[in-house]
Amino acid sequence: MEGVSFVGADLAVTPLADALLPAGFDRSKPAVWLAQGLFMYIPAAGVAALLRGARALSAPGSSLVFDAINAARVPWAGPPPAAAAAGGGRGLGAGVRDLFAFEAIKAMTDAVGETFYSCMYASPKAAGALAAALGFRSERVTLLHEAVARHVGAGAPAPSGVNVMLACFEWAAE
Repeated sequence: MEGVSFVGADLAVTPLADALLPAGFDRSKPAVWLAQGLFMYIPAAGVAALLRGARALSAPGSSLVFDAINAARVPWAGPPPAAAAAGGGRGLGAGVRDLFAFEAIKAMTDAVGETFYSCMYASPKAAGALAAALGFRSERVTLLHEAVARHVGAGAPAPSGVNVMLACFEWAAE
């Protein structure tokens, strides 16, 4: 594919800019960032670092699309913390634990043998607050199976298993 490059990097230890800039990434051009099936396997602090890194490299017109476990759909997680339900408002400092329900997801997934490390409250208000704290604009938040149905149509598979808990986030850099 023209205009598409693949760069191998362990993003758990390598900052995004350190991986991409030496490979010729041009931060003056809009980029499309796609993180599918990734963030749930990274602790909240790592997710926040990747999101900050993507924003720092994003020219106006860039897009970020990612999925994450929607904590509001996890029966073991209980109701969202007050800050997340109200849209956060504390940025990513103390509020990161509210927006990424680390402990509830880790306990639930450890019990079934597949550890997920983070999740997010996928209400439009909470997603908007998190996007704004990172310098993005939240454009859309849907359940993943709804996003698939929107693009695939009547042939979309019925949601099952963890898919009923996934949300799709679409953000833009201005």
